[in-house]
Amino acid sequence: MPEEDTSPEALNTEQRSRIRHRWREKLYHRDSKASKDSQIRDQEIQSFLRAPKDGRTAVTTPDLELPHELDSSEVRSLSSNTSPSPARRKTPRKPNLHVNFAATPPVIIGEGGDEAALPVTELLPSLTAPSEAPAEASRNVVSQLSNTASQVLAVQEQSSQNGYFRPRTLQRRSTGLRDHDLNEQGSEPTNWNQNQSVANRTLGSVRAGETVKEDRHESRSNSAEGHHSANADSSKHNATVGIDWNIRGVTRQNTASGSLRLPLPDPDISFTNSLTPLPSPQPLRSSNVSLNLRPSLAAPSLSDDSSSMPGDGRTSENKTQQPLRPDPPKLTVENRGLSLRNVAKGVSDDALLEFAARVQPYCNVFLLGLSARTEPTLQQWVIAASWWFLKGRSELESSVRARPGSEITQADVPLHLRQAYVDLAKAWWIISEITPARHPEVKRLEARGPVPISAIMQSFVDAKAAELIQMHLSILSNMRALTMSMKRNSRLPPHGLELQGLDTRIFVEYPLLSPSAARLLSIENLGKISSGMHGETAYTFPIPITDTERHFNYGQMFVDVILDQDKAEHRISMPCVLSVVRDRKERDITIVAASQDGQIHLVIQPEAHMALSWQDVHWQTSHRYLDIDLRADFGVQIQFADKDFRTVWGIHDYIRAVRKQSKSTRHETLVFERVLRSFQHFDKRKEATQFPTEPIEGCKLRLFECFKVIGTGVGERKIHDGYRLLVVTARKVKTLSSVSHSLGRQDPIVFSYLRDEHGAPALLLRTLKSSNDPSMVMSFQQEADRELLYALLNGTKLSDDENGSDTLSLKNCDIMTNLNCETSLSNRTGLLGSLAWKRLQVLGRRGQQLELGGPTLRICAECDIGSIADRINLGPGELQMRLHCDTVDRVDILRAPQTDMTACFADNSLSEKQYEGLRQLLDSVTRSPTLRVFNFGSLNDLHTFQTLITGFSVLFDGFAKSFAITRRRMVVPIYKRWEASTTRLQIVRHDKTFQLVAFFRDFSHGSCMNFVLKSTDVFESFSRSGTPHLCIVDAKFALPKEETDPNHRFINLEMPEYPGEHDDITIGFETDHDRDAFSNALPAPAPKASEYYNSCTRAIHADDTLNTVRDVAPPLHVSTTFRYDTDPNDLIPASDAASHNTEAHVYSRITAPNATRFESVLTSVLNASCLAYSSGLSALHAAYVCLNPKRVSIGGGYHGSHGVLAIHQRLCGTELLPLDCPTSDLSSGDVIHLETPLNPTGEAYNMKAYAEKAHSRGAVLLVDATFGPPGLQDPFEWDADIVMHSGTKYLGGHSDMLSGVLATKNEEWLDRLRNEREFLGCVMGNMESWLGVRSLRTLDLRVKRQSENAGKLVQWLDICSNTDSEDEEAALVKAVVRSVQHASLQHEDMHWLKKQMPNGFGPVFAFIVKEEWMARQLPSLLSLFHHATSLGAVESLIEWRSMSDETVDPRLLRVSVGIEDWEDLKADLSKAFRRLLDRGDVSCVP
Repeated sequence: MPEEDTSPEALNTEQRSRIRHRWREKLYHRDSKASKDSQIRDQEIQSFLRAPKDGRTAVTTPDLELPHELDSSEVRSLSSNTSPSPARRKTPRKPNLHVNFAATPPVIIGEGGDEAALPVTELLPSLTAPSEAPAEASRNVVSQLSNTASQVLAVQEQSSQNGYFRPRTLQRRSTGLRDHDLNEQGSEPTNWNQNQSVANRTLGSVRAGETVKEDRHESRSNSAEGHHSANADSSKHNATVGIDWNIRGVTRQNTASGSLRLPLPDPDISFTNSLTPLPSPQPLRSSNVSLNLRPSLAAPSLSDDSSSMPGDGRTSENKTQQPLRPDPPKLTVENRGLSLRNVAKGVSDDALLEFAARVQPYCNVFLLGLSARTEPTLQQWVIAASWWFLKGRSELESSVRARPGSEITQADVPLHLRQAYVDLAKAWWIISEITPARHPEVKRLEARGPVPISAIMQSFVDAKAAELIQMHLSILSNMRALTMSMKRNSRLPPHGLELQGLDTRIFVEYPLLSPSAARLLSIENLGKISSGMHGETAYTFPIPITDTERHFNYGQMFVDVILDQDKAEHRISMPCVLSVVRDRKERDITIVAASQDGQIHLVIQPEAHMALSWQDVHWQTSHRYLDIDLRADFGVQIQFADKDFRTVWGIHDYIRAVRKQSKSTRHETLVFERVLRSFQHFDKRKEATQFPTEPIEGCKLRLFECFKVIGTGVGERKIHDGYRLLVVTARKVKTLSSVSHSLGRQDPIVFSYLRDEHGAPALLLRTLKSSNDPSMVMSFQQEADRELLYALLNGTKLSDDENGSDTLSLKNCDIMTNLNCETSLSNRTGLLGSLAWKRLQVLGRRGQQLELGGPTLRICAECDIGSIADRINLGPGELQMRLHCDTVDRVDILRAPQTDMTACFADNSLSEKQYEGLRQLLDSVTRSPTLRVFNFGSLNDLHTFQTLITGFSVLFDGFAKSFAITRRRMVVPIYKRWEASTTRLQIVRHDKTFQLVAFFRDFSHGSCMNFVLKSTDVFESFSRSGTPHLCIVDAKFALPKEETDPNHRFINLEMPEYPGEHDDITIGFETDHDRDAFSNALPAPAPKASEYYNSCTRAIHADDTLNTVRDVAPPLHVSTTFRYDTDPNDLIPASDAASHNTEAHVYSRITAPNATRFESVLTSVLNASCLAYSSGLSALHAAYVCLNPKRVSIGGGYHGSHGVLAIHQRLCGTELLPLDCPTSDLSSGDVIHLETPLNPTGEAYNMKAYAEKAHSRGAVLLVDATFGPPGLQDPFEWDADIVMHSGTKYLGGHSDMLSGVLATKNEEWLDRLRNEREFLGCVMGNMESWLGVRSLRTLDLRVKRQSENAGKLVQWLDICSNTDSEDEEAALVKAVVRSVQHASLQHEDMHWLKKQMPNGFGPVFAFIVKEEWMARQLPSLLSLFHHATSLGAVESLIEWRSMSDETVDPRLLRVSVGIEDWEDLKADLSKAFRRLLDRGDVSCVP
C-alpha cells in the first residue's frame, strides 16, 4: 500500500487534535467536567503516550535523518562498501535535466505480499551484478514492490551538482508464509521452510558481488514508454542499478552461533495510556528474520536448533553475512522511496534498543527470583507480561501527571518512576527471553507481528494457544510504541538505576483459595449457583491490552477484588486488573477482572443467559465498588479508585442511555429501521452531541413517529408530534456514538436526493437552512429504502390498515394568516401560493371510508420542490369550510392552531428569505388560526376532496338565480323577507343525513348557512315569469352568522347550528335542468314537481312551462333561425351562456321550440334527461361516438345496430364480442349492447344481470328499449347507463315521423352528447318534433292496449300450435304455425321478468310457419294486418322478415299488434290460415 505524503505540520496538527480525545470518547462522547488543571495534565500524558491518528510516528522536521544512536555497534554495523549518506538538499530543476530509465527489464523474484494466499511459486536464481556507477550517475529514486509479483524497477535521475550514486533499498512485505529456499549457486529451490529466506539469500548475493541471472520461461521486453531519449554525454553513463534489500526493521548479526533474536513490532500500532482505548493489532511489515537486541541472558537460548520444529525442514547450517541495513537516505521530496513509515520504523527500533540496553542489568535479577518457583505455564508468563506492562505504564502515567513537562535526570528519579521502569523491564524480559523459549513456534510468528488470530490458527489448533501468541505479539507491539514515546519525551530509564527498595517479583503472591471459591471465581466453572442455572461464557484472555478479532478493548485499571465467605470478619483482598471490553457483535460492554495467578477470572457480560451478567451486579456508588451476586454465602466486591469507578459507571451509564434511546417511548412508534450503507453527520453547533464527521459504514437508523395526548371534552386525543431520527454506529465500529434529531415538529425538513461514490442512493436531510445547523447524509443499500424513509417523513407512507384516495389534480395550495382580508381569499399572495402545485391525496385509516377526525387522516399536497402533510386530527365541530361563488374549484378550510403539520422541501430550492418566511409561516400555524386554500383542477376533484375530509358526499353543486327567505302566509311584516342574488348551493349527504349548504355572493344578512333536510319536508316546484323555482315549505334552519362571529364565513357540517327559524325558502334557477338536478338530490321521495302526477298525466302537461303562447295545442315552428334579444344588456356571449339553455333558441340545428318540448315531455316520461335525434340509428351512432368503446358485447337483434357497429369497426377498430362473452373479456370503457325485448322475436333479457356484469369490469350498459317503450319497462330502474329508443316506433306511434332518442342520468355524458349532436347534424326536424309531442300525449294508452292485444294473440297461437284439438280453428293454426316466440312464453324467467315488465311483455311477437312459401304468401292473405316493415303504430303490421333482414329464418313472420280489437285480429288470422291451406291444397283440416 503506498505511503501518504504528510507534512510534519499536518502531523503535529493532527496529533494536537488527538490530545483532546479522551479514552472514554472512543466509546462515547460527553462534555468533560474536569478542571482546567486536570485537562492540562491529561494533555501532557496524551502528548507523551499518544501516537498520531493514522498510526504513524510524528516527525518534527521535513528532512529528518535517523539519529546517530541507530549506528550503535550493538545494534548493527554497516558494510564496508556503504558510506553514511550525506545530508541532501533539494536538487534544483534545470532546463537541461533528462531522466533515463534502466535498460534492464524488471526483475521478478516471486509472488507474495500481505494478501498472498499461496507460498512463493516463482523464484529468481540469480541477479545481475550492479556495474560501477560513475560520479555523474543519478541516485536511486523509486523502488516499488507489487502485490502480485515482487519486481524491482531501477530508475535513475541525473543531477548536475551531486554526483553521488547510491542504490535505494527495496522493501518487501511479508507474505505470512515461508519462502522457497535457494542453494548457494541459485539452483532449484530445496525446502521452502528453510530458515534463511530467498530475500536474504538474494541480498547476500548482491552484497557479495555475485552475478544473478534471471531464470524465467518468458522474459519481458523493455517498454517503449519506460525510456526517454537523453543527450550523448549522459546516456553513455547509464548503467544497471544495483539492488539493495532491506528487510525492514531487522538486522542480521554476524555471530558465530547464528541464533535468531526477537524482532521489534512495527510502530504503526498507535499507542495510548492505560486510560486510552487500544487499537486493533495491525500486521507488521517485517521479514522472518529476528533482531538481536542485546547479549543473550540466562534465559533459554533460542538458537536455530532449539527453535526448529519437528519436520519443518529447517537446517542448522548458518552462514555468515554482512549487516543488512545501510544508512537510510534523508527524507526529501526527491526521494519518495523512503516513506515516513520507514523513518518511524527506525526511530522506534532505536528507542526499544536503547530501553533494552538500559534495563539489561535487571534481567539477571528477575531470573534469580524464579529459582524457587514451580515452572510457570506459557499462559502464566503472558499474563505476567501483560500485568507488568500495564502496571509500569500506569505508574509512568502517574509520574507524568505529577511532574508534567519536566525532564527526569538520573539524580532525580522518584521511587514510583523507578518502579515503573522495573515493571516495564519485567514485561520486556518475559516477551524477549521467556515466551519465545516456551513455545518455539513463536519465533516464526514474531517476525510477522500481531497478525490476526485466524492466521495464527494456521499454526495452532488450540484456540487458547493462538490467543496467547496473539497477546504476546500485542505486548511486543505496545512495548515498542511506549519506548518510542518515552524517548521522544526524554523519559527513558537512566543508566545504572538501582533496584534497592523496588519490587522485582515476576509473580504476585496471592492467598490460596478454597476449591469451592476457586470454582466460583473461575471463568471455566462459573455458574449461577444460587439458581442452579449454568450459563455460557466464551473464553476471554484474562488481561487483554489491545483489541482482538472478537473484542474491542477500552482500557484497564487495577482494582481490589474482595472475597467474603460466610460473612467472615477478615475478608480477603486480591489485586486484579479490570479490563473494559466489548464484543464486536454486541453493543453492551463486558468487564473482565483477573488476578495474575489465574485464581480470579470474572467476566461480567451483557446477556442475561450468560454465567455472570450485569443483572448480577449492584452498583454501590457511595463506597465505589461493585457487589456481585454469586452465591448466598459468598460475596464478591470489586473495589475501585474513585476516578476508575466514575469511568466504569460512565461507560455503563452511557451504553444504557444509548440502549434506552434506541427504544420507543410510551408516546413513540418505531416506523422505520435499516442498516445504512454509510452515514455522515455535520453539526457545528456548540451544544451539539459529538459524532464522527467522516462517513461511517453500517450505522443503524431508526425513525420513531412521536405522538402527544391531549385532553378534550369527549376524552383524550392522540396527535402526531413529528419524528425522532436516531442513528447509532455499527457494532463493528469501536467508537459507539449516536445522534438523535427531531424532525417535522416546527421547522420544515430540507432534503436532497444524492448518489454516493459507489452510485448507491443517498438522502441529505437537514432541519434548518443555516450553515451551522445540523445536517446528515445517509446512503442506503436499496433505492426502496430511501423512498420509504422519505415517504414516512412527508406523510405519504401508507400503513397496513390505511389506504389513500385517488390522486386529485391541484392547481394551488396556500396557507393564509390574515382571515379577514378579502384579497387573501381570492389572490395567490401567500408564500406557498407562488409554488407550482401538482397533486393532492388524502390518506387515512381504511374502512368503508377514511376515518374522520383520527390521528391518521392527513392531506398530502405536492409541488415541484416539496410537499406538505396537513393532518386533519380534529374534534367535533372543529372543521370549518368555505366555498366560493367566483372560483368554483376552490375550497378554504379554517384550522385552529396545530403542531402536526409537516413540510418537506428540496435543498436549495428556496431562497434564504423564502425559507425564513416558510419557517415563520409554520410557526404561525402552531400559534394562531390559519386558513388553508386549495384550488383543484376540476369540480369533481373538489367534490371528492370534500367527501374525504367531511364524510359528506356532494349530490348537487350549482348556482341559484335567487335565494329568498320568506313566509308563505303573511303573518309577519313584509320586511322580514330576505333575498340574495347569486348563491352557490350544495346538497350533501352522509348516511341518511341530508344538508343544504348555501354561500352568498351579495347578501347583507350573512355569508353562508347550512341546515338539515328531512324526508318529511315539503318541496314544491313551479315556474314564475318563465323562471323555474323550488320552494322548501316551512323549512327548519338557523339564520346566517353575523359578521361579529369570527367564523361567519365558514360552515360546519358535523355540528350545524340549531334550527331556530321556521320559514319558507324559495330558490330560483336559470333553467329547468338546474332545478331538476337540485330536486333529484333532495331527500323527499318525489323531489320534482312533475313526479306528483302519473306518467300519462305528465305526458300531457310536462311541457306546460314551455308554452309561451295562448294556443292550447302546441304550435308548429318551422323556422330554422331565431332573432337575438333586442335589449343589448340581455345579450350573453356564447362563452358565458349555458350550453343547454332551452329558451334562448338561435339555430334549429342546436335547439328549436318543438324539439325542446318533445325532449321535455320525454324527460318526464323516461325519468332521465333526453336528447332527440333524426332517427334511431343516428341516436345509436351518437352514443358510440360519445362513448368510443374499444370493445362492444352484442348479441342478435336489430340488423341496423350491427350496421352502425360495422362502421365503427372500420373507423375506430372497435372489437365485437358475443353477448355471452366471459366477464374477464371486458374492461373499463367497454359497452354491453343489450336489446330487450329482442327484434324480431320479442323475447326479453335480464337487464339487472347484464348491468352487474358490465359494472363489475367498469363497462357501460346500453339498452335498446325500442320494443319495451315507457309504461312497460324502465331500464334505469335496473341500472342501465344509457337507454336508446327508435322514436319512429312506439314514441311516434302513427307511422308518420322519424326520430331517435337517447336518455341518460350521467350529466357529463349528456353535455357531451348535446355538444356532439350540434356537429353531427342529426337533430330532429321541426315537423317530426311537433308530431312527436302529439304522439306522446297518447303513449300510455296505446302501448298498454297494444301489449294486451299481443299477449292474447300469442297465447291463442301457442296453445293451438302445441295441442291436438278437434276445433277447426285450432286445427288451422296447427297446420300452419310451427312455433311462437314472445317474452310472455319465457316461463322459466318469470321470477325476474314480471318485475322487469310488470305492465305487459310487449306488442311485438313472431311465429314460424312450416314452409317458406307459407311465410311468403300469408301476409298478402290478411285484411287487418298491413304487410309492411317497422312497428309500433296504432295499426297492426305483419312482415315476412326476410324482406329486410337476411339473417333470420326465412319462415319467420314478425307481428306488430295495433290497438284494434284483438278478436278481430284473431279472426283475420284464422281466415288467412284457411286460405293459405286451400291455396296450397293441404288436406290436414277436417
